[in-house]
Amino acid sequence: MAVKTWPWMRLFFKIKPLVKSAGMGKEIAALKEECVQLQKTLENSESQREELKAKQFSFIREKNDLLLQLQAVSGPIICSPHQVFN
Repeated sequence: MAVKTWPWMRLFFKIKPLVKSAGMGKEIAALKEECVQLQKTLENSESQREELKAKQFSFIREKNDLLLQLQAVSGPIICSPHQVFN
């Protein structure tokens, strides 16, 4: 307890919280950089998802068109919507 009154110990008690906050600044900067990278990754994955969604709709449309053509050529075909043609 007697050491608390010494000038170097007072200085240590004043500097110690500042050292912690400097370390936190580095962590915050690293987290901000990681956040930016994650946002870029999210944007890329969202654009890929939209592209794949558009492809899926075009494939479904093409499948339906082919089924209509097949029906027009050979007559009505009875099948379930989940049936897979081989």
